Amino acid sequence: MVTEGAPRPAPLVALFLAAVVAAGGAPLQAQDAPPKTGPGAAGDEQGRKVTLFPSGTFYAPYAASPHGLGFAMQLLTVRDIGVADSSSQRMGLKMGGSLALVRFHPRERPERGWQLEFEAGFYGQFDRQHSYDNIGWDGIYGLVATAPVGERTAVKVGIHHISSHVGDEFAERTGRRRIAYTREELVAAVSRTLGARWRAYVEAGWAYDRRNPELQRPGRVEAGAELTTRGRSPGSRMRWFAAADVEAMEERDWQLDASLAAGALVRAAGDGDRRWRLGLVWRDGRVPIGEFFRDDESYVGVSVWLDI
Repeated sequence: MVTEGAPRPAPLVALFLAAVVAAGGAPLQAQDAPPKTGPGAAGDEQGRKVTLFPSGTFYAPYAASPHGLGFAMQLLTVRDIGVADSSSQRMGLKMGGSLALVRFHPRERPERGWQLEFEAGFYGQFDRQHSYDNIGWDGIYGLVATAPVGERTAVKVGIHHISSHVGDEFAERTGRRRIAYTREELVAAVSRTLGARWRAYVEAGWAYDRRNPELQRPGRVEAGAELTTRGRSPGSRMRWFAAADVEAMEERDWQLDASLAAGALVRAAGDGDRRWRLGLVWRDGRVPIGEFFRDDESYVGVSVWLDI
C-alpha cells in the first residue's frame, strides 16, 4: 500500500528528465571519433593550443558498468535478494557525465594532446513495492586527465571520490544504519579499440582515504569489453551493442562482480555524438551501492540509456 507522503514514480521520472535536459551542452564523443575543439583556444609560437571547455572526451565511459557515466533508467527484478527488508522489484536511476575543462593539443591536431576533465555521477535504487523508497545511492565525482596514445588507445589517470548513503525512507522503515562507506582513490585506466567494432579496457584503483577502514580495503580492479555492430548503410543511425564489465575489490576478497548490457543503439539526429540505447541488463555480485558492498544479489532488467 502506498503511504501518504511517500515518493511516487512520477517525481523520479521528472527528476531524471529534468537532469537530462539540464545536461545540455556538448555531448561526449565515442573513443574512435576525434573530439571537437571549442571557443577560447590560445596558441603559441611552437604550434600548440590551449582550448578551454572543449567538447568531448578522449576516454569513453563503460557501457555495462552500473557506475559508468551517463543517464539511465532501469526496471530491475532481483533474484537472490541480499539487501534485507527490500523487495525484488526495483528501479535503478543513473545520472552524470564528464565536463572537459581544458585541452592541450597541437594547433592543427585537436584530436591529439591531453585534457583535464571533471566527472560527476549518481547511482541509486528505489524499491517499487515499498512506495518507491530510496534504498541507497552513491555520489561520485573526480578529476582526471585523459589522452589518446596512437590511433586506437586511450588512457586516463586521476582521482575519484565515492560517497555512499542509505536512503532516508529505507532507513526509517528498516532501522538500517549507515556504515559511512566513503573512498577516495587514485585511478589509472587504459582502453583500446580493436578494429572498428570492438573495445577493451582495464582500470585499477587504490583508495588512499577510506572513511571506514575497519571494513574497507584499498585495492580495486575492473575490466570489460564492448561490441558495436556496423550500420546497415553508411547513413544508418541504428546499431546493436553488447557490453560486459567485471570488477573485483580487495574488501570483498577479490570476488568477481559481473555486469552485462545489450540492445539497440540509436545515434541522435543532427549530431552523431549523442546516443540513445535501449536493452537488457544483468548483474551478479555485490549490490552496486557502497553501503551494501557486503551483500550479494543478482538481477535482470530492461534499461534505457542516454550517452552524452
